[in-house]
Amino acid sequence: LESTNRKIFVFNQGLDKWILDPVTRAYRFVVPSAARKALARFFQNLSSTKTLVNDVLQLEWQDAGVTTVRLVINTTVGIAGLFDVAEKIGLERHESDFGQTLALAGTPSGPYLLVPLFGPATLRDGTGTLVDGFFQPTYYILGPMDLMIGPTEILIYGGSSGISTRDAHYLELKALEDSSVDFY
Repeated sequence: LESTNRKIFVFNQGLDKWILDPVTRAYRFVVPSAARKALARFFQNLSSTKTLVNDVLQLEWQDAGVTTVRLVINTTVGIAGLFDVAEKIGLERHESDFGQTLALAGTPSGPYLLVPLFGPATLRDGTGTLVDGFFQPTYYILGPMDLMIGPTEILIYGGSSGISTRDAHYLELKALEDSSVDFY
């Protein structure tokens, strides 16, 4: 699928250059660093629900316990997750997603695909991302459009395009792009 993937890559790079990079630069300019970090923690706290469900599906009971305690502490004492109080008391954050759950169940990864707007994924991980959407609180606030269009996924916190995620890795991504012979 490389020839199709390269065409989609060019499309995604155009979106990056003309829309996402300017929005990310404006976000970095307008929003102070401390506020950007707090927003990133808020969205990480929201994604804890997805991690918790997958911890349970993977029978990772200790991880599920830590995720639950982190979610409760950060949502209450950490003011909706703006502060990561749980980390300060030694409860480390981890990620778990439905793609990993499928892998543990023996599902092969499938072909590597570049998806317009969302970026790279294998068939298994792409399916996992769709299923994970049902485990996110934003799905129940925004409804099915959150999964179909993925406005929060694209614009705010998820995937390679999320502003909060892009902000956290903006300089690293630019350095990688500048130093790559073939950025694809």
